[in-house]
Amino acid sequence: MKKETQVSPDGTSPETPKRVAIYTRIACDTARSTALQDQERTCREYAERQNWIVLDEFVRSEQPGKSGLTLESRPVLNSLLRDGSMQPRPFDVLLAEDPSRLSRNLQNFAVIANRLHNSGIEWQVVKPENSNNPNAHRMFAIHGIVEKHLRENLSVRVHRGHEGRVLNGFSVGGSHFGFRTAPVIDDARCMLLGYKLEVSESEAATVRRIFELYASGMSSSQIAMMLNDEQVPPPRKVGREKAGVCWKSNKVDRILKDPIYSGRRVWNRTRNTIDSATGKRVKKVNPPEMQVHVDVPELRIVADPLWNHAQELMKTDRYVGTFLAIG
Repeated sequence: MKKETQVSPDGTSPETPKRVAIYTRIACDTARSTALQDQERTCREYAERQNWIVLDEFVRSEQPGKSGLTLESRPVLNSLLRDGSMQPRPFDVLLAEDPSRLSRNLQNFAVIANRLHNSGIEWQVVKPENSNNPNAHRMFAIHGIVEKHLRENLSVRVHRGHEGRVLNGFSVGGSHFGFRTAPVIDDARCMLLGYKLEVSESEAATVRRIFELYASGMSSSQIAMMLNDEQVPPPRKVGREKAGVCWKSNKVDRILKDPIYSGRRVWNRTRNTIDSATGKRVKKVNPPEMQVHVDVPELRIVADPLWNHAQELMKTDRYVGTFLAIG
């Protein structure tokens, strides 16, 4: 008697090689350039050992620097999940190198696993769990706890290192209008020690003018309009703003309230947290005891009398007072 071959609703049978999509991700955009290729190679080698077929059109990599904490920030993974929901399903397995590539958050992983399950797609990782393992979710929970512990410890070490660099005069974090970064080289060892801020005279002149105009009675909005009319080069990262609207009142306010222009640097004033409900980053002001204050007289752009006068005016400025309160 001839044995019947069971056929699934999508037309595949147990003897049909599984069709594989591969997802790769690195969280740091400064990681070595071959990291994504290494993950893909590892996944391809694993699929080959299983006699699976890798579908090149579904081999996709997230842009470097995408965190594994949220789904909202990963368009490539979301595109794979959307493609996987089509009928008939375009692939049978979503393969990644390890669980943390899919997610470092247990709640988000549950969402990913459920969407794949509803589409009839397995998730598998090279090392070592897969959705066919009855203990897979339990093992992933253990991975999640370990990953969370490692991530928190790494965050503490990075934060400590940044604090040390700030105390030693090095630049850490974002840029400031009025300054540029200059490399610090150890000539004896031929190595880069880091970067330090130095005054950019062209931008510093604009900073002084902003303080003088504000001290003379002009509002932040009026100053922004004047600078735009004169086509004064604005702070960086304005590419998404409408043409001709480069300076805004909030940019002027940030300059007026930043103590670095008076030769005092404040580091760790704010921190970014993840809103578990929305997955979005939320900025919060740290308590004073967590903030690091460093005197940097070589970076002074505005003299104390002008700086102090501007700060007194801001205390009576209703709008700027609100702006300062929310940071």
